[in-house]
Amino acid sequence: MSRITRSPASSPIVAKVPQPQSLAASIRRWLSRNGTLLLMALPGMLILFVFSYVPMPGIIPAFKDYKAAHGLWGSDWVGFSNFIYLFSTGIAWRIIRNTLFINSLFIIANVLVLLSIAVLLHEIYDHVLSRIYQSIGAVDHRHWPHRHGRVLHLTASRSNGEVHRGGEPEPRAV
Repeated sequence: MSRITRSPASSPIVAKVPQPQSLAASIRRWLSRNGTLLLMALPGMLILFVFSYVPMPGIIPAFKDYKAAHGLWGSDWVGFSNFIYLFSTGIAWRIIRNTLFINSLFIIANVLVLLSIAVLLHEIYDHVLSRIYQSIGAVDHRHWPHRHGRVLHLTASRSNGEVHRGGEPEPRAV
């Protein structure tokens, strides 16, 4: 922004133009002004990146004619033909309807259970016990990766998983 100054009475108005700064100096100046805001936004930006952009390569198999012998990158690119096939069969809308229905049931059940627990904890008169019960309830949410990993192991394990047996019951010893 120019600063307008008047020289002595005989000369006209003169505009002093500031000297341009180097790029590094302007970046340093911007960081010194906005560094705190940038640090506060950093965790949110990291979460957005990790949960929105890192999983994006996982959608590639939907657009390929996947052959295990060729691998993911060696398989032919087919574009939207997999989606055209899926939606031309009558099963796609049933899959979508069932998914939405089951997820809505899980949401409703989760809300009801958590509200019930909150009301029960509110009825406890001893605040120490209430905090202990809250801590025990929170421990359950910290161990979900272990539980999900165990379920994945039980279903997809090569030795005894449901996926590798094709859903057939395990052979029993006679």
